[in-house]
Amino acid sequence: MAWDDLGHQVVAAIAWDQMTPKARAKVIEMFQTSPDDSGLRQLRPKSGSEEEKDHVQFVLAASWADAVERDQRATIYHHANWHYMRLFWSQSRPLRLQ
Repeated sequence: MAWDDLGHQVVAAIAWDQMTPKARAKVIEMFQTSPDDSGLRQLRPKSGSEEEKDHVQFVLAASWADAVERDQRATIYHHANWHYMRLFWSQSRPLRLQ
């Protein structure tokens, strides 16, 4: 269940804490200019400080792609290559931790 809504949101909360103020502002700007029918702007809470609203919107948006996939009305935004990448990773020898 690591990649259900809660899993995505936990990773987003950790990422938010590691982001620079400039990166945070850019993401919030993208949300604020997103199309009305995407649902991204609607994830912003109505109450709280601007900083709290930014944080909550970012965390909730982390599971947006899954929500779009489940919502048959939002097919315009459902593109697998926007959501995940299928990569095969292999390692020729064991990783040595020092």
